[in-house]
Amino acid sequence: MNTFFDEFMGSYNPFESIGCDEQAIMRNSLYAVVPKIAKNELTQMQRICFEMFYFEKKSQKQIASILHISQPSVSRHLKSAQIIIEKIGNYCIMSIKKTNEQWARIQ
Repeated sequence: MNTFFDEFMGSYNPFESIGCDEQAIMRNSLYAVVPKIAKNELTQMQRICFEMFYFEKKSQKQIASILHISQPSVSRHLKSAQIIIEKIGNYCIMSIKKTNEQWARIQ
């Protein structure tokens, strides 16, 4: 089973998505909301590590070197950020699916 991060944060690039299928719409919606979750729900260090790892594609070792912290510290910040974002992201998925179901019923 794919996790939230496997499914939506892996190598996904919303600018490569073509079409309007349900999966593409959901991915684009989540890709738009994840930076907002990171900004508002994570600690500063969690956010910095998360952005460097997922958006700048830096390795944990590179992040550790840049921030002058250990690689295990980077790993812990990333893991805690993932837990928070995955929890909120899953709520977003449920909301999108419920909205899609309601739209399908009224059409």
